[in-house]
Amino acid sequence: MPHHFQQLDDLPGHPCRGGPVLLGRRLGTHVLNSDTSQGSCQSLGHDGPASLLPISETGGTRTVDRFAAVERALRKAPPYALLDALRTTLRARYGAAGADLLMADYAMTILQPVEPPALPPEPLSAHLGAPGRAFGSQQPYAENSGECTLVHVPVTVRGDRLGILTVRLPEGGYDEGIAGELADIGEVLGHEILVAERDTDLYQQARRARRLTLAAELQWQLLPGRSCSRPEYALGAQLEPAYAIRGDNFDWSGSAETLHLSVTNGMGEGIEAALLTNLAVNALRNARRAGLGLADQAALADQAIYGHHQGNVHLSTLLLRFELATGEAEVVDAGSPQLWRQR
Repeated sequence: MPHHFQQLDDLPGHPCRGGPVLLGRRLGTHVLNSDTSQGSCQSLGHDGPASLLPISETGGTRTVDRFAAVERALRKAPPYALLDALRTTLRARYGAAGADLLMADYAMTILQPVEPPALPPEPLSAHLGAPGRAFGSQQPYAENSGECTLVHVPVTVRGDRLGILTVRLPEGGYDEGIAGELADIGEVLGHEILVAERDTDLYQQARRARRLTLAAELQWQLLPGRSCSRPEYALGAQLEPAYAIRGDNFDWSGSAETLHLSVTNGMGEGIEAALLTNLAVNALRNARRAGLGLADQAALADQAIYGHHQGNVHLSTLLLRFELATGEAEVVDAGSPQLWRQR
């Protein structure tokens, strides 16, 4: 089952409106110094480190200008060539010898490099070492490695952790200002990856430590993400077993005034459970996007499931709506998922 929605503290609960009903049956979601060399400071796909290129008329290198150059390069790059464009621009603007992009796998246990499928991946732990620490803390980490400094920065989109960008800088090319710029570049890269995934499988392939079942493929494509962060709240969720999930799902949607959450579990096994959950989640989204309240969302999903399956299957759902200004919560309990409130 999906689990650990995080930090909904200080949002007082509201009495459930109505008793449990199963939908579908008619019952009347730093810096590190390392003595171990990680390899020489050599170019990844280039001939070696380059000098910073002046880009202003006076010959100086302005922070805003070089950051904008990286951003432009990423936006203009083909979806499958984001890393190549980034390596080229980092070399020209920051003197970087190279860069690696590591994507977190579906189980959030390892970081895998984004490389052409013909090259065997060499995954790293998502919890150990400098890349793992940067991924866990969501802060840049740097480590000395022979002739260069390896800077590991999170690739994250609005709190959703996608992976790590590792940049090789020449000796003397690292300082706290550079770390901040690279962290911003990691965020821009994350946004571009999400857009690029519409047109290429490269980044989704890099997330896979092994093959997903067809049911799991359906469920992961249905999710809004694995985490979301705003000043008012932070959300985190995970499907397990990650590579063989069946009918489980979580969903959310936020606005300036409200936050909607749902946790759903479709009955059955394999593809049947996944298809049932897909029908229910899309029915709930359809009703929510039409501006209907929680009770009407549940009723519309119930009608869709019953109309298609005639009462032979069901799923359980927990629907929540939070008023962000007051912390008031409306809850519709349509089955077995349980809510744990923590202050």
